[in-house]
Amino acid sequence: MKFSHCKVYLSASISGHKDGNYVNVPQLVDYIMEDGGDVLDEHIKGKDLAEMIAIVQRRTGVNRLEAADPWKVVYEQDMQWVDEATHMIVFVDGPSHGVGMELMRGLLKPELGLPATPILILVQENNLNRLSPVVKGIPADKHPVQIETYQDFNHVKQLVDSFLQQ
Repeated sequence: MKFSHCKVYLSASISGHKDGNYVNVPQLVDYIMEDGGDVLDEHIKGKDLAEMIAIVQRRTGVNRLEAADPWKVVYEQDMQWVDEATHMIVFVDGPSHGVGMELMRGLLKPELGLPATPILILVQENNLNRLSPVVKGIPADKHPVQIETYQDFNHVKQLVDSFLQQ
């Protein structure tokens, strides 16, 4: 189990960019978990909202739909998972406010008194020229961040293997 030491937060747009040109996130979640990794936000592999909510409830005991403020529950749980993660994998193929917030939280962990977390930022090769200058400009000398381009799912698996086994 090559990833058994890893608690991964996998950040990818859930509500945007469903046009099929991006990596198969559910398949990546399964790939990491089958090799012993714990994908904290496993629910992103859900086929629909009901399945996603069921996965979150199984992992946390909380039904987000029954919460008085479900959006606050989502925010707090996701930030807790980012804080708990030993590794972050972040897909930045298109704009996503949530992905940006999760990435920033990962970068700020040392300032919050938490251990620095290695972050792998992945962008499809043909999207690199559209990647935000803010993301491109993350100072690697101050943060354990690597930005990599990928061509397809097999390439993503190779990058993830290398990253999680460092």
